Amino acid sequence: MMIATYVVAISLAAAMAIAALADVRKWPPPMKSVRKGIVKESTLPFLTAVKSVGALGIVVGLFVHWAGIAAAVGCVVYFVLAIGAHLRKRDWDVLPATGYLALSVAALVLFSSTQPQPNAQEALRERLFSCAMIG
Repeated sequence: MMIATYVVAISLAAAMAIAALADVRKWPPPMKSVRKGIVKESTLPFLTAVKSVGALGIVVGLFVHWAGIAAAVGCVVYFVLAIGAHLRKRDWDVLPATGYLALSVAALVLFSSTQPQPNAQEALRERLFSCAMIG
């Protein structure tokens, strides 16, 4: 279960970081939302900061369990609101935001279902030592 948590968390963090970079560089996908009037251009720096903090929170959550849960909740809320903003403007192009939302929900479920290991380094040493003794 921990492997799935790491894979999903790293995927979500990478996706959020790329989305933040897209906002900074003004790549076409986020600018399409600006042109459609879904997002004001003046709010892009704020949204970029939210995405960046989400990505950072997910990465920190791999080491500090509660931070991962908090970041995943924040990502879920962000993308639910993003989908709502699109639907409010009658823009049915919500597939990218839905994919991000699915990844965020998966991260939240995985972070919530895995227990933090109190001493992960000691557990790793025990596993390595027991494998060395068997071989």
